[in-house]
Formats: sequence, structure tokens, C-alpha cells
Amino acid sequence: MGVVADVPTRPVIDDAPSIGTCVRAFGTTELRDVLLGGAVGSSVGYVVGGLETASKRCLRTPTAATLGAIGLCFGTFHAMQSSAGRLMGFRD
Repeated sequence: MGVVADVPTRPVIDDAPSIGTCVRAFGTTELRDVLLGGAVGSSVGYVVGGLETASKRCLRTPTAATLGAIGLCFGTFHAMQSSAGRLMGFRD
């Protein structure tokens, strides 16, 4: 695990939170980030997949599913980072 050079400005709840601790500490903001990442990703994938392609096939469903999964991963990673930062005393 990396070394953090900053001094925490808030009270430290857990100085080295595990994945389970971070997930259990999710609040409404983190859940919003996860759901919004998936929703935005699948919406963009649906629009981009409907554009004209060289093969003249509609690729809306696979593109929406792929970008939705990528957005869900992004939202989850962002929520984990936010939750861990709050537990380590670096965020509100």
C-alpha cells in the first residue's frame, strides 16, 4: 500500500480501510456516483452505437452494454476512493 504524505485534516476512522469497510461506509453520494456512472455510460453508448457504421449494422445494444459496464466501473472506483478518503480523514 502507498504512503500518504499529507496529514489528515479530519478525524481518522480507519487508517487503512479494507474494501469491505469502504463499501459498508458508502453513503447516498457514493451510491449516486455508482448509479450515475452506469446510467451515463449506457446512455452515451446507446447514442454512439446508433451512428452509421461501415458495416451498416446497428450496434446500439452491445455499445450501450459495454459503455454501461465501463461507467459502472468508473462510478464504483470513484465511490471507493471517496469512501476511503473519508475513512482516512482526508474528506468530509
